[in-house]
Parts: sequence; structure tokens; C-alpha cells
Amino acid sequence: MLHAIKIYGLPTCKQTARAVATLEAMGVGFDYFDLSLDRHAAAWVRWKNGDIQTPTIMVGMRVLANPSLRDLQAALGSEAA
Repeated sequence: MLHAIKIYGLPTCKQTARAVATLEAMGVGFDYFDLSLDRHAAAWVRWKNGDIQTPTIMVGMRVLANPSLRDLQAALGSEAA
């Protein structure tokens, strides 16, 4: 199943782990792309951000590069509205 939320990150990134844990705690479904294994996802993140920034999170059509938890929660709220 594809979700409206996509996380592009690295398994060693603390911010990625925090974003994943936050979404899981909220019961929000998402797709995760490991940039160390998925070269196409890594290329997309570079294209969107000019470099690898983790996590990069898509909420609907909105792209957030390394968002704070507050920014992530705000984006989730605006997607639900």
C-alpha cells in the first residue's frame, strides 16, 4: 500500500529515527526509503534539496527537508484538513 507520507532517510540518522517513531506513535502510515540502499530515492532527494538531507519527508505534495517535529506535526495537520 502506498501512503501519502514518505520518509527518505538513513538508518544511522537520529532525526530520521525520531520522525519514524513520531509517526508510528501517532498511528500514521508512511512509506520509508533507505537512502543507503535505494539509489533512485537518493537521487530524488539530491534533486529536491541540492544534497542529501535526512530525513526528507513528503506529506502529500509538500516536501520537508530535515523538519523539526513541530513542522512535521503542522504539515500532518494541514494534510488532514
